[in-house]
Amino acid sequence: MDHFRAQCFVSVARHLSISKAAEELFVTQPAMTAQIKKLEGELGSDLFIRDGGRMILTPAGKEILGLLEEHLEVAEEVDRKLDVLRSNAKKKLAIGFHGPMGWAGIAQLVGAFADDHADAEFEMVEGTWDVLLDRVSSHCLDAAFVVSSEFEKRGGMGYYDLFREGLCAVLPASHPLAAKESVTVAELVDDTIITVNPRLMPSYLKQSDRQMVRDGLGPKRGSVGNSFGATLTLVAANQGIAFVPRSFKVPSELVAYRDLDEDGSDIIASLVWRKANKNPLLPLFAEFCRTWSWGISNAGCTALWTASE
Repeated sequence: MDHFRAQCFVSVARHLSISKAAEELFVTQPAMTAQIKKLEGELGSDLFIRDGGRMILTPAGKEILGLLEEHLEVAEEVDRKLDVLRSNAKKKLAIGFHGPMGWAGIAQLVGAFADDHADAEFEMVEGTWDVLLDRVSSHCLDAAFVVSSEFEKRGGMGYYDLFREGLCAVLPASHPLAAKESVTVAELVDDTIITVNPRLMPSYLKQSDRQMVRDGLGPKRGSVGNSFGATLTLVAANQGIAFVPRSFKVPSELVAYRDLDEDGSDIIASLVWRKANKNPLLPLFAEFCRTWSWGISNAGCTALWTASE
């Protein structure tokens, strides 16, 4: 049954007028008459009696009216539900990262991906790497940007290594070494280091600590900053210095970021996801991240083009 033809018949049957039905459905009277004649031909029965200027439903017409009214009500409900589904058709991708708002040019990356995928919506979550990994494992996040050393012992994960970067020292703006372009750990041996609670300390900082001890430096420990913002606040308050990945640099008049020269300070940033994740946007986003120009959007890093499944 043609949907529009059914609408034409019901409209004519309700108004008992070709002209009013044609006006209601925005068609010409000849077009409306043609639709009624085609329906009568399909059914092999007259649906109306023309009595002068009046139209009267035949018994068959009355029976068909009840059936088609019910049909159209169901069709309208289906259309309404389809409209709701279409309005909700945008696909959502939940992504986690750790660091400042401008970390590694993530805003540019997400914006460029959105330009290529108009049906994509994003939920962005900022948190520590261990919390992000827990959320990926528990299906709360589709993927997360983390340091590769943080997920080495976790099973069921797929990942792409994205870029390699070094650490930088965060110094008070008044620090004597703030005028230099880069520093060495040896130059900072007399400084107080703002530490992280050992329970929250990421692996790369633990490795850096062990390397300092092996080098016989053993820097002095001072205040504790349990978040990136808290650590910067303590540095700005002249309570010590800190070490962060170069992608964490945030322009500020209160602190200075100076790259560390030691090659051993390099860390690898990766995108991690559950292999069992069925979100259709996830493989597209992962591949987009793998081929993103990290070295351009994130000064001081080297893009890695190898992938692991």
